[in-house]
Amino acid sequence: MNLIRCFLLAASAVPILAQNTNDTYDECQPIIKDVAEDDIRFNSTGSTSFEFTGKRDPWYLSMATFFHLARNTTEVRDMSSTGERAVFLSVPQSLVGSTRGNNTEVCYYQMDAVNATSNDTTSCNGVLSDKCQEALRRTGGPFNGLCSSVDIEEDCGNPMRLWTSKPFNFSSSNCSVDELPGVKLPKGYRTFNIMSEGHTLPRQEDGFLDAYDLMVRQPLPMVLAAKIPGQNMIAVEVACMAPDNITANSRVPDSEFPPSGAGDLKREKMVDNLPTLHEAGTPLPISLLSQVA
Repeated sequence: MNLIRCFLLAASAVPILAQNTNDTYDECQPIIKDVAEDDIRFNSTGSTSFEFTGKRDPWYLSMATFFHLARNTTEVRDMSSTGERAVFLSVPQSLVGSTRGNNTEVCYYQMDAVNATSNDTTSCNGVLSDKCQEALRRTGGPFNGLCSSVDIEEDCGNPMRLWTSKPFNFSSSNCSVDELPGVKLPKGYRTFNIMSEGHTLPRQEDGFLDAYDLMVRQPLPMVLAAKIPGQNMIAVEVACMAPDNITANSRVPDSEFPPSGAGDLKREKMVDNLPTLHEAGTPLPISLLSQVA
């Protein structure tokens, strides 16, 4: 499978979330626009919460997948089968637009999805080794207006694949939504899209379904590292989330998992001109390409 697009929201610690100024979603990430206009249905979701700020109200990290199988007819020549992952961060409405929200700096890091299962939904046990988890908890996070790079390959066996180049904050509710399809969130929260990536999948139905079954069950190791006003140390949260909550009318996976054969997603970089995301091994940013039809 080839990576056909990847976007990670973060350009600086200034009001980077204030992207639309006319109360529309035309200048936001396409997935946020689709959610806001009720124009998307996810095939699977996953969500976890954590008390990032040490306060009573938790933050929520969510992931969703959605797929498109090419269907060729005499009238329509559809050559693309795709599978997409998206990661969202939900924070209390009271934080957004406040002085505290404006001064909060958050960096997002992501490893490759893992072919593993775990009965522990509150940690990465069973997915990552203890040594790797400790390395992830040492993630540097925001420093001098940048997101620190992370060298975890010796401890984890694989590098950190993606991370935001600069921290993001919560200075505005623009380009956010108040609910997420297939995810139960409390009232009074705003949800932002912080990562989206798409993969070309096999056009043949059997290969497509195998890829679907893989993507909706693979845990994705993620790290959020935040500089919180009033706290001297960087707050770090590590999550290994699988989007295995299958939504209504979506396929229930029945392929073997973890797969006995090769089951990793091969990626082909496509580079655009938004300096939003770093990928391990290259100084070039990856950003959002055209929306897949």
